[in-house]
Amino acid sequence: MIVYKCKNCSGEMSIDRSGSLVCEYCGSKTNFSDRELEQYKEFRGQMLNYLRNLHDTSEGNASLDALWNHAEETQFRTTEGADIHVRYLYMAQDGPATMYVTRNAVLYYFEKEHAFQAEKMKQGLDMLEFPAADIKGLDRCFPKLTGDFDLQEGGRLLAFSREETVFPLAVYGALSYVHVAWVVSRLENICCTLEYSGLVQGGINVESVFINSETHEAILYGGWWDCRKKTAIDQTMGNKDLTDFRRTCEKALGQGGGDAPKGMLDFLHKKPMGVAYDDFQVWDQVIEKDLGGRHFHKMNANDGMKI
Repeated sequence: MIVYKCKNCSGEMSIDRSGSLVCEYCGSKTNFSDRELEQYKEFRGQMLNYLRNLHDTSEGNASLDALWNHAEETQFRTTEGADIHVRYLYMAQDGPATMYVTRNAVLYYFEKEHAFQAEKMKQGLDMLEFPAADIKGLDRCFPKLTGDFDLQEGGRLLAFSREETVFPLAVYGALSYVHVAWVVSRLENICCTLEYSGLVQGGINVESVFINSETHEAILYGGWWDCRKKTAIDQTMGNKDLTDFRRTCEKALGQGGGDAPKGMLDFLHKKPMGVAYDDFQVWDQVIEKDLGGRHFHKMNANDGMKI
């Protein structure tokens, strides 16, 4: 599946009930061909079926296999002359890189003019630090590099490990607030790690954030090419990562905030605290006061993504 970009403003387009592609930023519309619309609906249907069978091991595996009937293929060649064959389920542009979601990896392809950004991505990840007593396993919230390839024509390809049940947040469409709530909690964890590391990551969005809807984990894959050390100016200008994850979660709720209670929407709409630890405390209060405490809600086709 490929994300469709608006030709007018380059914003991401979504499909409405009439089968038109609509840009949520400038309002431009265009139409799928009948074949494209059927392919889109079939893919979404397979995602719904996967969610429906998520908690049944045998059915869930079969549904996951069926998703890969929609896979597409591309190929890269290294400077050493080796061919890299890529079969991917999802592709999107994330900043300077083209992202491919393969069965066991997330690939970031940088064309020649952006090849230097691959090194910046690696450097950003190398700047992460974790508490000595990391009992929450926060390192699982960040990608693990498994391959780095110099390509002919001057490009660069980075490969990161991926569990089969981990998908970009963008794939799910609009989600019920009970699921977006745990995504908020995981992103607060991620922002606290960035705070501990003294970093501004700068690239949190629906393409860079991946989630595991079965285990309620989130991994921040993309955006690391903009990662930098936090400065005194950042303290006065506001926390960009906390702001970015709010916009990301608003988008995950869908237009108008979906079914989210007012307290949750207020939290997402208001300016975040300057420090991630303080922001997480505010979110904890929202969980207790407005969401009825912490509960594990299984994601399924009825309250998961909507076509």
